Amino acid sequence: MATVGRVEYAGADPYGGAAHLQLENAHTNRLMPKIVGPDIGPLGTVGALIHYAFYRERNPDGAVVDAYRRDMPDFVREVDETGTTGEVLRLKAEQCEFSHLLALVP
Repeated sequence: MATVGRVEYAGADPYGGAAHLQLENAHTNRLMPKIVGPDIGPLGTVGALIHYAFYRERNPDGAVVDAYRRDMPDFVREVDETGTTGEVLRLKAEQCEFSHLLALVP
């Protein structure tokens, strides 16, 4: 409704991601922005990983982690089998050449 033409996002958010929300009213039918995402490359992987890691560390039995397990089981399996989220983030950041993210890892 603010005449934003395009919204792009990197990491998937299967729990609260409103990027796929489709509102049906006169304003959104005329002005709904184009939604692009999630990124299927390294940036999207790191974005989803940071989000998942945050909730897995704080509330592993919560609704956000359950949404990842339900909607992204391969992603969750890879992260959970590899080890701690900090180590997975370090590995992904190195693979994706996002060295500046390494500063975020404890």
